[in-house]
Amino acid sequence: MNIRIGKQMQTRKVIGDLWQKAKRRKRVSVLVLVAIVGGILIGRSIYLRARPPEYKTAAVTKADLTQTIEVSGEVQAEETVDLHFQTLGKLAWIGVKEGDRVKKWQAVAGLDKRTLEKQLRQDLNDFEKELRDYGQAVSDNPQVSDRFKRILEQAHYDLTSAIIDVEIKNLAIELATLVSPIEGIVTRVDTPVAGVNLTASDTISIVNPDTMYFEAEVDETDVSSASTGDKAIISLDAYENRDIRSQVTWIDFTASTSEGGGTVFLVKLALPVIEGIAYRKGFNGDVSIIVEEKKDVLSLPFDAVDKDDEGPFVVVYKDGAFVRQTVATGLETDDEIEIVAGLKEGSEVVLPGSVEGKIDVQKLRRG
Repeated sequence: MNIRIGKQMQTRKVIGDLWQKAKRRKRVSVLVLVAIVGGILIGRSIYLRARPPEYKTAAVTKADLTQTIEVSGEVQAEETVDLHFQTLGKLAWIGVKEGDRVKKWQAVAGLDKRTLEKQLRQDLNDFEKELRDYGQAVSDNPQVSDRFKRILEQAHYDLTSAIIDVEIKNLAIELATLVSPIEGIVTRVDTPVAGVNLTASDTISIVNPDTMYFEAEVDETDVSSASTGDKAIISLDAYENRDIRSQVTWIDFTASTSEGGGTVFLVKLALPVIEGIAYRKGFNGDVSIIVEEKKDVLSLPFDAVDKDDEGPFVVVYKDGAFVRQTVATGLETDDEIEIVAGLKEGSEVVLPGSVEGKIDVQKLRRG
């Protein structure tokens, strides 16, 4: 019995010793784990403070810069006419059709003149009668008296009226023939057949293709940058893969109103003769008017340069810190900007919006 009790007590003691050792090992493991995690956190914090921030840069390079005005327009012609008869009547003949080429002062159509010619003969008869009456009045009144003066004046008035009637009828006959004042191509014939009565809106249109030009609307905010003689590149919708080199020939002195209600100035550009291109009035297209060019100048992407009340500036990373660097700029394009002073070729500048975290440019050290 005593031996059994002793063995039980010895077993409990062994178990208790093992438990205590296990507890001590657990506390050590926890402390080691805490130390490891703490070391990792401290190390990461030190690393984050020590490593440079992430950002994107752009380098100052030399480039050819071109400032342009980009606008749309259409092909027009200096010489274009819409011909109408001055008096209405029956169309006696039509001598052209659409697509025909006509010469200057060529007759293209005519009205039936028979009624007009009869009226002219009647008016000529009236004129001859009045002329005889005038001569008779002079011969019947050899004495100059007040009565004679009145008779003579009346005869003179009647004679003048007859002359005017003859001239009007003769002019009507002349106007019964439609004549083109320019050479060119017939682009419209409203009444292509003879024998029908014309309306006031019937038209024959003629365009001189040798006088075509490209007309564009330039906004009032841009027109001061353009000048006659400026080079330009025209791209017509009808010839998408052909660049037409041109130049500004005219800028209107008076403003026009665009379809959107804005204030614009009409600008004319020459259309050179190019093999394979047949200009037509009404062709739509775009034009780039070159207002300034600079060769081999320092430049940066346009978005790399910022501006505030102090002027243009860039941000550079120098000696472990972001620094504000004042620059002088020149020519600006849609994508690039000229750097006149403040940076040299190869300098790296920080692109706005690419830095980890937000930069307060007002608090940056000046470079």
